[in-house]
Amino acid sequence: MIIHAAELIELNSGQYESLLRKIPKEKQRQADRFRHRQDSLRTVLGYNLALTMLEKYFGMKQIHIEFNPYGRPYLSKENAFFSISHSGKWVVCAVDKVPVGIDIQKQSQVWDIWSVGQETLTEKEYDRMRRSTDSHGYFFDCWCRKEAAIKCMGKGLFMMKEIETVKGSCMIENKRYYLKQIKGFSGYSFAVCSEGDISSCQVEISPLLNVIGQPYLKVRR
Repeated sequence: MIIHAAELIELNSGQYESLLRKIPKEKQRQADRFRHRQDSLRTVLGYNLALTMLEKYFGMKQIHIEFNPYGRPYLSKENAFFSISHSGKWVVCAVDKVPVGIDIQKQSQVWDIWSVGQETLTEKEYDRMRRSTDSHGYFFDCWCRKEAAIKCMGKGLFMMKEIETVKGSCMIENKRYYLKQIKGFSGYSFAVCSEGDISSCQVEISPLLNVIGQPYLKVRR
C-alpha cells in the first residue's frame, strides 16, 4: 500500500477548471454544487491526487473511474485499487493491488460524540470511549477505522455499528480486514484498511505541486 497526504491548497480559476475537467463527471457536478469553496477544492484535489498516484505507481494513463451503488469509486478494468479522503486542511489517498480504504477526520468539537457513538459504535467500543481519558479522540479514531473498513469493502455507512475495530483487524462477512491507525496528524484521526497486512505501511507527505504542475497557495486553517 502506498499512502500520500497533502495539505489543501488554493487554486486560481484556470487551475481549478483544468483539474475539474480531469475528474469523473459525477464528481464534477458534486464539486460545482458545494456552497463552500474549500469543499469543492477537497473533491477536485483529492481525485487529482488519486489520478497522479495511479499514473506514477501503476503506469496508468487512461483512467476510467466508476461508482458502485454505495457511491464508492473503483477502476473497472485495472488491477489496481484506490481510496480518497479529505477533512480540514488534509487530502489523503491510498493505492494498492488489493482493495484499500482510507479515512481522515478533523476532530471537530461540534460533534455530539455520545449521541453519534450510540448509533455507530459497538457496545465494547462505546464502553472503551466512556472509560478513555480522551473520549473525543477515541471516538474519532474509532470512526476513522470503521469508515476505512467500509470503504475497503465498498459498502455504505449503514454498516458502522456492525464493525468492531478494537483490535488490529476485523471480520466482516467472513473476510478479515486489516486496520492501522496513522499517527502524527495533530487534531486529526487517520486510519487505513486493507485485505492484506499493512503493519509496516508509511505515509508520504507530498506537496500538491506535482498534481497541478504550477505554483499554488496553501489554504490556512
